[in-house]
Amino acid sequence: MNNTVFDENFEHTAPSNFKYQAIINGSPEQVFAAVTSDEEKFWYPKYEKVVWLTEHEQGVGATKRLYLSYLNCLEQYSIWEEGKRARVWVSDFSIPLTRKMMVDYFLEATEENKTQLRYHIYYQINPWLKFIHPLLHFFYQRDFQHVIDCLQHYFDNKQAVQ
Repeated sequence: MNNTVFDENFEHTAPSNFKYQAIINGSPEQVFAAVTSDEEKFWYPKYEKVVWLTEHEQGVGATKRLYLSYLNCLEQYSIWEEGKRARVWVSDFSIPLTRKMMVDYFLEATEENKTQLRYHIYYQINPWLKFIHPLLHFFYQRDFQHVIDCLQHYFDNKQAVQ
């Protein structure tokens, strides 16, 4: 993946973004592991598989190809603060709706065994889709909210079993 097309100011310059917050029934370390590891297969909607493209599956530079039922994309971590924060650059989409995307996860302990998750998505669609962007924005918003709902449900079920 060539990160030269991404800059660390993309969160300020991205033409579109979503920001979500949720309280997750798990520690920041548990939630971090769920969003940064192969544990995604248990909760991420329409997940099919991940193929790691780097020897290391954790840390800055870890790169994977994520396969969902409807698309695949390349993901590379540029920030990795265990239990606190992760940043993922997303590119090389099999369906060329989005030109570039950046996802930030911020985690903070609230009360015992609960985490406040702030989930921020910044993106730029391909210019030739600007006329249908309002429709795409609606579907992206719905789908990203569903990601958070599935993560919450996954941890709610884990707590119920324990």
